[in-house]
Amino acid sequence: MSALGSKLRPITAERLANMTHTVSQPGLAHADMGDQGFETAIGERRRWIREHCQDDQLIEPIRQKGRLVGRRFRFEHPDDAFHFRMRF
Repeated sequence: MSALGSKLRPITAERLANMTHTVSQPGLAHADMGDQGFETAIGERRRWIREHCQDDQLIEPIRQKGRLVGRRFRFEHPDDAFHFRMRF
């Protein structure tokens, strides 16, 4: 599934259950990186996903005591998660 199609699909328990391969990136947040740094970093990751991932994937916020502290990237295919982790 393309990144755009994935983005438009509703998040369901079944969909989440199929995306068991995760890459957490603490610090990937506006507060830690500033607006320009964050937009550049998240844009690079979205572009990489769009160009390299065929299976389902999702970007989720990581919160600590209600504060956004990073992002978690979920992948359906283990190779996508592995290569993403190696790249970022």
